Amino acid sequence: MLPEATVHVQEAELSFANHPPIYQQPAYTPADWQSVTKWAVHNGEHDLFGDGAIVLVPTPGHTPGHQSVIVRLPGATVICVADAAYHPQKMAERKLPGYLWNPDAIISSWDRLEHIQTETEGSFVFSHYPVAGTGGAASNAPPRE
Repeated sequence: MLPEATVHVQEAELSFANHPPIYQQPAYTPADWQSVTKWAVHNGEHDLFGDGAIVLVPTPGHTPGHQSVIVRLPGATVICVADAAYHPQKMAERKLPGYLWNPDAIISSWDRLEHIQTETEGSFVFSHYPVAGTGGAASNAPPRE
């Protein structure tokens, strides 16, 4: 859709996407990325502009190279969870999604995301969790007891 765009991806994700095990092959559609000509392949956390404004954070579990994005805006931090978690309550209660690559990794990623949220006083954005009246998918996970 954006032929001149640079796609930022974790090396583990690109490798897995190009050679997924049979149990995850239906989740990957090579036609979605075959036209990409500009890849930025990362191994670990990456500060996109070098100023802390947008930071890519590995959050494996859903897939081995899944990443979430921390966006620091003036006066607010937004943590784009993406597919690291589908629902704030299920994340808080540690109820695993039905589709994932590694349950231990996803729990560790949730711990990391919650630590980042606490440290930055940020707000989570869940890709699959719409919030009534916002037209979007923003939400803060309820606190864990």
